[in-house]
Amino acid sequence: MALEYGWLVTPVLGGLLPAAVYGLGAASGEERVGRVAAALATTVSAGLVVAAPTLLFNAATTGSPFTFAYSELWGAGLRLGLDHDVPWGRPLTLLRAIGNTSLDAHQLDVYLLEWPLPVTVLAAAGVWWARGRCDPGIRLAAGYLLGLVGALFFYFHRDTLYGPRLLFSAVPGVLVLVASALVGLADARRRLPWRGLVLGDAATLGVVVTALLAAVLLAPKRLASYSIAATSLAAHPDREAAAAGVHHAVVLLPDGFGSRLIARMWDLGVPMRDTPRLYKAIDACDLQGLLDTAERDGTRGPALVARLEAALPGADPGRYMPGIAPDPMLRLPSSGRIPPACLAEIVRDREGTMQFAAFLYLDAPALDGDVVWARALDDRADERLRTLFPDREIYRYVRSPAGEPRFTPLALASARAAR
Repeated sequence: MALEYGWLVTPVLGGLLPAAVYGLGAASGEERVGRVAAALATTVSAGLVVAAPTLLFNAATTGSPFTFAYSELWGAGLRLGLDHDVPWGRPLTLLRAIGNTSLDAHQLDVYLLEWPLPVTVLAAAGVWWARGRCDPGIRLAAGYLLGLVGALFFYFHRDTLYGPRLLFSAVPGVLVLVASALVGLADARRRLPWRGLVLGDAATLGVVVTALLAAVLLAPKRLASYSIAATSLAAHPDREAAAAGVHHAVVLLPDGFGSRLIARMWDLGVPMRDTPRLYKAIDACDLQGLLDTAERDGTRGPALVARLEAALPGADPGRYMPGIAPDPMLRLPSSGRIPPACLAEIVRDREGTMQFAAFLYLDAPALDGDVVWARALDDRADERLRTLFPDREIYRYVRSPAGEPRFTPLALASARAAR
């Protein structure tokens, strides 16, 4: 979960809170206390065992077992709450929080079962049908779901990954409540005025028909939409490098112009928490010029941040020009006048790009694997790699329009550029 201290939120909601809810179903006060104490002891003990590696890793990397690397990197903007500065995007307001929660509920309805019946309505029905029974399992699932949604209500970021990503851990609780609703429907004994049927039989038939239609008509389309076959994520550059005989080498992956600009800011000492805001406030060409100037005169770190901040009041955020740049989200000058250096980067992107971050897992932690995978920035940065890896051949990785991989030695690529 992308929450600061999210590793604590999930055990609390998944163990401590449900333990209290479960205890409410005990017949007597003494038995109730015993149930809660046993559940809490089990949860805390298991949580400590599972969390120990994470706590040790945090202590080794950030100096505190309770501070994650991403919290150290992004700062206090990750905390829960409304109307505070966030690492990227807009601050969370009450209206946005309501909108985010509603959108998560809608996507849960659409993605979880692919049924036309809203999953959230079924989950609520499961709680309603169990209201007359002393069912601690239903209360546990409902308490867990409401607690998780309540915490996420105050988190500024949401995104989609095969559904509402931050609600993935809520799925077990939702399924329990949906199952309760289906059982409640099946048990309904009210007679219908047709052939002696009862409401439960008709509801069961309706659920079965709905599930079959969804499985045949809706689910295949959803699964097809998840395909990455036509994207760069379907590539396997490590396998292709082995097949091409590339060993003990550095291979440069051609990330897009926008990503290269952000990586250049990091390299020049701009804190990661500042780069999204600066990147969105200045069009790509102007930002490239500012970074080129900074590299020439040696401006780095706080001095560069101050220079970029000073440029913001009169900066042109640019506009999208998908017909010119391969990246439809790249913002170019609103005037339409693109400087030659900026146009050269766009032309470079037209040769093909890959999302470098998706292939970070290929690198060994100490960058001492058979192949070191790196983001291609510019010829100067690429050449600097020779000083870092003097005993390795350096290649550029590109894919032809037909999808054929090519590994071009850096020396040949540089010579071609010089011609």
